[in-house]
Amino acid sequence: EVEIKKLIPNQKQMRAGYENGFFSKEAREIIERDSSIKELATSIKANGLLQPIAVYSLGHEAQVLYGHRRVLAHILLGETKIKAIPISLNGIANTDKDFLIKNISENLVREKLSPMEMARVFNVLLEHYYLKDIQEKLGISISRISEISGLIKLHPDIQKHIDTQKEPKLNTILLITLSKKTKPLQLKLFNAFVNGEMSE
Repeated sequence: EVEIKKLIPNQKQMRAGYENGFFSKEAREIIERDSSIKELATSIKANGLLQPIAVYSLGHEAQVLYGHRRVLAHILLGETKIKAIPISLNGIANTDKDFLIKNISENLVREKLSPMEMARVFNVLLEHYYLKDIQEKLGISISRISEISGLIKLHPDIQKHIDTQKEPKLNTILLITLSKKTKPLQLKLFNAFVNGEMSE
């Protein structure tokens, strides 16, 4: 077990809102708006934590590799400690790489990720795997991985719009098209769409 107060989020975490820590205003907003966190907390209270989080040590702190939602559920329950598996990332050993893609694969199945969350997932994988390896392990085409991972190039304002699930929703095809344009043009086209001046 590790003390929750010593945990820091992984800055490459696919979901937005963890940038300032687990006890930040943004993290609290996730707890309040995400009903799945409350459902997870209820399950943990009834059955205990069935799948420990994964962390790697950073001196006196521990960075969460996987299990951010489980941490928030524990905070909601008022818990001060959480079960954790220590992972060594020195040079990213093959076993740790396998752990990385296994957990991402599970997240893709379990979670309804937004296009931006998918983009962050693929960009994390691309730091450790070749495109062909990701294709084989996840069963997703190389072209699809390339298109979605490219969404990380979207203007920050567009990324924020997607992350906060604001209306109007932008479909993935439109987002891929925008990501291939310059950021000023992205923002111009995005604003035109949001203001109803153009359609998909």
